[in-house]
Amino acid sequence: MPFLVCIALYFNSCITEPHISKKDTRWRLAVPSRVRVIAYLLYVCQGMTYLQISEKLGIGVMTAGECIRACTYAICRHMFSTYIRLPTPAEARLNMDTCRQQTNIPGIVGAIDGTHIQIKKPIEHGEDYFNRKHQYSINIQGS
Repeated sequence: MPFLVCIALYFNSCITEPHISKKDTRWRLAVPSRVRVIAYLLYVCQGMTYLQISEKLGIGVMTAGECIRACTYAICRHMFSTYIRLPTPAEARLNMDTCRQQTNIPGIVGAIDGTHIQIKKPIEHGEDYFNRKHQYSINIQGS
């Protein structure tokens, strides 16, 4: 998930709030929607595990996983069209023709610039993940 969408999710949680909020019951209080969004951001932006998120936010491990799934679904269902615009059929044909001329690879409609996602140093081949900013990361590109 692009970092800007994560930030937009946090600051525009009113868009996702109706889709991720839960109601209190007689037996327990619901996890507030802000905490649910923070759990999602810790998972996506910081790469924390469900257990780490659970300990940091004082929620159960299964609850952390459910928060992350609910936020992911809400983003895909209700925020996708706000932040991502797919090309029209005419634009797609033009892009495919242009990219084929430049790269000789057929069927490319568009591309999204890559980004580095910071990770912990892997035990095996850790030096392969060390980047120019002196961090360990994975370079991700969507297309």
